[in-house]
Amino acid sequence: MGAVYLAKDIRRHAVCAIKEMGLSQVPAAEREQAIDNFKTEAKILWGLSHRNLPTLMGFFSENQRYFLVMEYIDGRTLEDLLELNRGPFPERRVLGWARQLCDVLEYLHSQNPAIIFRDMKPGNIMLSRDGQ
Repeated sequence: MGAVYLAKDIRRHAVCAIKEMGLSQVPAAEREQAIDNFKTEAKILWGLSHRNLPTLMGFFSENQRYFLVMEYIDGRTLEDLLELNRGPFPERRVLGWARQLCDVLEYLHSQNPAIIFRDMKPGNIMLSRDGQ
C-alpha cells in the first residue's frame, strides 16, 4: 500500500482514511496484475463485517491511481506503542490484544474461501484509543 490520507466523507459526515495503492515500486510488466489484485482485494474487503476490522466504505480509481476508502481508526499502530512503551506491557493488556487478534483471524479463516492475513506485523495492527 502507498500513502494514507485523512479525509472527510461529506455524504456521511464522517472522517475516513483513504489508502492509495503504491504503484511506483511495481515494475511496469507487473502493474496490470497488481491492479487486478487490488480490485480483487477491494471486493473481498467489501463483504467483511467484524467489530475489529475497519469498514470498507468504498474504492475507486482516478488518473491511474487506485484508492480504498476505509473507516478511520483514531489510535496508533502496535509498532508505535512498542516504540513508545518503556518496558513490558501489562499481561492483561497483551492477552486482550491477543484475544482480539485471534477473534479476527478466526473470522477471516471462516470465510469461504478462507482469507489469509499474510502481512500481520505490529505496523499493520491498529489499536484505537480504547484498546480495541
